[in-house]
Order: sequence, then structure tokens, then C-alpha cells
Amino acid sequence: MTKKKTGTGKSKARGQPSHTASAATSRDAATGVFSANVLAAPIADKTSEARSTVSDHQRYATFTLELLLNEDDIVRRTRVAHVQSGEEQSWAGWDDVSVIAFITERAGFRSGFHEEDLFEPLEAATHEAAQLQPIALTFGISEVESAHTRAPHVSSLVLECGEAHGNTSSLQANQPYQIRLMLDFADDTSEAPERVYRYYAVVQAKQLGSQQRLLVARGRGTLTTPTNVIELAGRALPSGLYRLETGVRLVPLSPPGGRAPAAIDSWLEGGLLQVY
Repeated sequence: MTKKKTGTGKSKARGQPSHTASAATSRDAATGVFSANVLAAPIADKTSEARSTVSDHQRYATFTLELLLNEDDIVRRTRVAHVQSGEEQSWAGWDDVSVIAFITERAGFRSGFHEEDLFEPLEAATHEAAQLQPIALTFGISEVESAHTRAPHVSSLVLECGEAHGNTSSLQANQPYQIRLMLDFADDTSEAPERVYRYYAVVQAKQLGSQQRLLVARGRGTLTTPTNVIELAGRALPSGLYRLETGVRLVPLSPPGGRAPAAIDSWLEGGLLQVY
């Protein structure tokens, strides 16, 4: 028989009321696991009344977090609830990324870090009206760095037309096509926990025999491992022979209010594309 260990602790922050905790324990007849909900109640003092009075420009976002622990203090189940909306979510084991994402979304707050600080310069340099530069130069990385990195990086670029799967090296002008970028998370294993990244990806085509570069595709989104594919809709290209190249910036999702995460950039030169 296993049991859920519970404990009480005291914490006191400046300007916040002290709390006492009481626990209600129950036993699951099917599993024999004991669980306990620890309920914190503010001690009556002058600040407890102030918590119910909020100015027009402030609000409280309240959450409850419940962990089911076995006798080895391993988290078997996590449940978090947003008090104001009544919404809740639960997971097997402990998933810090999902807990943070749930709280951030329901609370509707912004951290000190803004993703636009890392993405906007790239978007401004790679939109359709910009004077496009080599992607490696735009991202500020070298071919050597990209080729020998063990950080997450783009490993292949595949162009697909219609229902046909596999890489296509030629297409008709104005023919619809998709770009698939495959990412390599070198240190990931099947046992590795999920990781969440924001990404910005861009694909360009350099016309051989000239210095002209055309925007092929670009996009932003969120990617959760083990997913390692970014799909983009390709833009129509005029007739010619092109060399494709791509760049991807990955930004790990970090706890709100934490240190700004470092961007992970990678660059890849693709194959030739003949447009008729």
C-alpha cells in the first residue's frame, strides 16, 4: 500500500498575511493511495481585508495546485485549477511546462520577456518587400557553426507538391507547394520530457546567375517535442533555377517572469529547384 505524503510549511512575504494550513485526507479504495488536499486560510489581520479590495487597475488571479505523491515522493498526478473561471486540468506525473502554460494563459499576464524582441528583427529583414540578404548573414551565424552544432537545428528542407510525398526538385510556375523543415533535437531521447519552443522560420530562393533572392515561405508558431516538423506554404516563383536556403530561430518557453531565454538559430542550404 502506498500513501501520499503531506506536510505543512510556513511562508511569509512582506505585505502578505500569514497562513495556517489544514489537511483533509481520504483513501482510494481501488488503489489504496492516500490523498490529501491542503487548504490554506489567511489569519485574520488588517491585510486580509485589503485582499478583497482591488483597484480598477489591479486584479487577483487565484489558482490551486494539487500533487499526488507516492511513498518515494514521486509525483503520480498533477491537478491545477483556476479559481475565478472554474477551469482545471490534470496530468499524469509532473509537467512543469504545462502547469506554467495553464497559469499564464488563464491569468492573462505578460512576463518581463517579450518574444517580439527576438522575432521582430528577423521578420523585418525577411518580409517580401525587404532587400533580402543571405539567411546565415541575417541570423548572424556561420556555416561552420550550423554544420557542427549539437543544439536543436534544422536538418533538412523538403519541397512537396500536391498529394505527392517526398522532395520535389522541379515545379511549374504558380504551382502550389509546401515546405517541410525537419528539425534535429540532438539530445532528445524517447524518455526525454516534452519541451516547448516558439519558432520563426524563413525559406528563401537565390536565383542562380544573379544575386536576386526571393521569399519562398516564412511563419511563426509553437512546437512541442517530440514533434520536429515545421510546415510552411510556399509562394509562387517565376521561371528560373534556384538554390533554396532556410533559417530557423527557436526560443525555449521559459517560466513567466524568469530570465529571458536565449534564441537558438540554425541555417541550412537546400537543393536546387527548377521552375518552368
